[in-house]
Amino acid sequence: MLAASWPSPNVPETVCQGEFAESKSMRQAGRVRVILATLSLLALGVLAVQGEPTHRNQLGVSGLQFVRGPSSVQFQERDHSISHEYAHKGDVSETIRVAVAQGDPVSQPYVYYIYPIPSRAPLSEELRAGLWLRAKSPGVQLCVRVVLPHVHSPKNQDTAYTTLLEGTRYANSNNWQRLEISNVANAMKQKIQSLRLELGADIDTTDAYVDQILLNLCVGAAGETQVWINELEIGPVLDDRPPGPVAPATPKQPSTPGRSSVMVEVNRDQLLVEGKRFFIRGIRLTDTPAQVHKLAGFNSLFLDADVSAATLDEVAKTDLFVIPTLKLLEVDRPQEGVTLASRVSGEDVSRDSLTKFMQNNRLLFWYLGGDRGAEQVDHVSRVAAVVREVDPDRPIGVNAWDGLWRYSRNVDLLGVYRWPLGTSLDLVKFRDWLVQRRALERPGTFTWTWIQTHLTERYTQLVYDRSASAVFDEPIGPQPEQIRLLTYIALATGCHGLGFWSDRFLADTHQGRDRLLAVALLNLELQMFEPLLLSTIRAPQWIATSNPNVKAAVLYGDKGMLVLPIWLGESGQYVPGQEAAVGLKLTVELVPPNYNCWEINPAEVKSIIPKRVAGGSEVTLPDFSLTSAIVFTSDVGPDGILDYWQGLCRRSAKPASEWSIDLARIELQKVRTITDQIAQVAPSIAGTDTLLRNAESRIRTAQSFHDALKFREAYAEANRALRPIRQLMRHQWNKAVADLGVPVASPYAVSYYTLPRHWAFMNAIKRATPGENQLRGGNFESRDQGWGMSQTTLDEVKCTASFSNNHPHEGSSCMELNVKPVNPDAKPAALERTFVSITSPAVQLPPGTIVRISFWARVTEPITASADGALFYDNIGGEPLSVRLSDKMEWKQFTLYRKIPVSGQVFVTLALTGLGTVQFDDVKIEPMYDRAAATPPATSPKR
Repeated sequence: MLAASWPSPNVPETVCQGEFAESKSMRQAGRVRVILATLSLLALGVLAVQGEPTHRNQLGVSGLQFVRGPSSVQFQERDHSISHEYAHKGDVSETIRVAVAQGDPVSQPYVYYIYPIPSRAPLSEELRAGLWLRAKSPGVQLCVRVVLPHVHSPKNQDTAYTTLLEGTRYANSNNWQRLEISNVANAMKQKIQSLRLELGADIDTTDAYVDQILLNLCVGAAGETQVWINELEIGPVLDDRPPGPVAPATPKQPSTPGRSSVMVEVNRDQLLVEGKRFFIRGIRLTDTPAQVHKLAGFNSLFLDADVSAATLDEVAKTDLFVIPTLKLLEVDRPQEGVTLASRVSGEDVSRDSLTKFMQNNRLLFWYLGGDRGAEQVDHVSRVAAVVREVDPDRPIGVNAWDGLWRYSRNVDLLGVYRWPLGTSLDLVKFRDWLVQRRALERPGTFTWTWIQTHLTERYTQLVYDRSASAVFDEPIGPQPEQIRLLTYIALATGCHGLGFWSDRFLADTHQGRDRLLAVALLNLELQMFEPLLLSTIRAPQWIATSNPNVKAAVLYGDKGMLVLPIWLGESGQYVPGQEAAVGLKLTVELVPPNYNCWEINPAEVKSIIPKRVAGGSEVTLPDFSLTSAIVFTSDVGPDGILDYWQGLCRRSAKPASEWSIDLARIELQKVRTITDQIAQVAPSIAGTDTLLRNAESRIRTAQSFHDALKFREAYAEANRALRPIRQLMRHQWNKAVADLGVPVASPYAVSYYTLPRHWAFMNAIKRATPGENQLRGGNFESRDQGWGMSQTTLDEVKCTASFSNNHPHEGSSCMELNVKPVNPDAKPAALERTFVSITSPAVQLPPGTIVRISFWARVTEPITASADGALFYDNIGGEPLSVRLSDKMEWKQFTLYRKIPVSGQVFVTLALTGLGTVQFDDVKIEPMYDRAAATPPATSPKR
């Protein structure tokens, strides 16, 4: 693993030790809390004459309690965990190991770790604070932070002044010692004189209190420091709530007058609203009005942190649940006038910014953003602690890429997601990736995911040379069918909530209406599935069907069994196949004999008579298309689940048929446009007009059924109208990529809507002649050619990248990447983050030049524990357009075509992400010169 980089040196040479600040609202909240706590104790008759209780925490028993604080030196956290090695009392302690880097001298060096006291400790003669600590070397010091509510910070009159009081230092080595401040009030008196000189005023200590215990782990020199901490206590305190890494309290802001907030809680993998299970059907609020999303069947809106007051008012009128997205901004050093809460959570997570969302009585949960990595766990956990203290009645969610086990311990709702559409990650691998993410979490974690409904910024810049938020006057993707497939895959892997990542085009009647209609229809289906989705009692099981491209997920719940057949055929992430199947058969195991069977959709609940066969109940679907939903249940009495479905169908059949007809019309129009554009640059597909007429005829038939109030028939016929449209799209795409080898060879071949650009691109390539190879060292015969190696892992594996003479493609050696488990007898089923790679030197060419990138690869055994396998990609297409290899394969050549960007540079990366071995050889980058142009300048081949 590469050496982790030190934090950036952004701490000034001298930092005032312990000068922190607390906001005015926090001071006021503290007084309110003191009053409320006192009244509560008086009412209960437990205000003892001896004084308030002492807060104690064993440390190590209830998870990690200290959180990373500010520092004045560069350092790296090497370990922060529960230790079974040493304990002063009991069996465990909390251990922290940091490595301080060599740097410029600092007058007051410190690396603080903070224990935020869950109860305030008023300054008094009786106040004591201490803990037991063991370290490998002397010098660690205990401190406490004192808040002076009636003293203003000189730089910010809105904040209260805070200061640190120093306690004893650790003077032993490898022995337990108690660090303490035996008389906090006396220590404060001794510091008042220096504060008077500093502030030029008297110091009012009225209502002063201690809110944090700190450990300074910097012992004055570069090197490692490791401590074990046990038996923390401070008292007297006002009350003694259960310990935890929480920040100073602020009472919850009131909701809208006259309206009480709904009660939201998380019980393992269930989200409960007012005590009832809740399935998240959310969408990002962008340019589409909130009322439109309500009509489309969403129950929740994800709101940006800077959403306007006018938008919040508009959202409140819809009665949709709101999920605020909070920004996180890491700040490494203390700043006067900045509270702990704002330091650890960023300015956009200040208590004032939280208040505007808390006025909404339908706040569902706080969302701390996406793409979080393992390095951010501590930071996110600190922000979560701050938010919980402000609003203890709401769950907290986050989307994480790795560090999933730790995230699932510190937040309530854990999201995992990635964008597979238009990439080389196929639908089966995307399913596997979601399953692997679930395996990396704690069992019973509430898991949700985002559904891709848009093109990524990188892709639109590459293919359209414009931002994803720009105005497009041509049909763009993704296809509605792709959104459907991603949604069903997410459900089939056990997700209990979905967020649809809306872009601005969902508000565009030309470019986004088909996708908006698709998610509206999906929401109708989700409402039908919810009673079964929310009652699952075991992990989904995948079964085969009579069609090798269709797999079915079986979800077992306490109300019945939900079976979701899904088309997972090849290249569906580019252009889905037509895949209608007559008489699709599947066999479901363990169906109780008293269960009846139905196929359900928003327009119809259709009874099916299963056939008892060896191994279970065989179901035959007479008319399958992309996805379906089969239910086994015995809940068929009055007010049962069957009655619920029939009631939904009576209400949803009309809009379902209407929206399906509109969707078919829009898709037909888009395909006509693309077909006309393709005809100008490529040969036509036989039968094109027949397929288009078939779709048009079926749409007219569906409209006739709808006009006759035959909504069930209209819905079915509108869905059949999409089949010839998909069939034509797939035929056109298959012909376009037939000679490519891999679709990602052309950036324009990974979406149906860019096929006209693809044909023009390939025509330019056919007119060109390749020049000399410009890449140095691509045959891996010499070690000194400027290639760079990197690796990173969070897993128990060993990564290597080396020149190998084991069966190279040509010459005497090739490049071999290898990942092996540290313990061969305990191979991990899923790797969280493992990446070993070799990157080539950059080749400089004129912008706009087309280049041919080629390489040979060999996979000695199937690559496991990763959905991505081995990767080969260039800096132009990036990882999304990489060649992914997982299956065993002898030497095979792959070719990519790219256009040089404005930077004029192109380079390639060879990588491995799973368990196994991959070999690469004979990597080339060759410019393509138009034969009609002038003769290219002579170049020397690069080896």
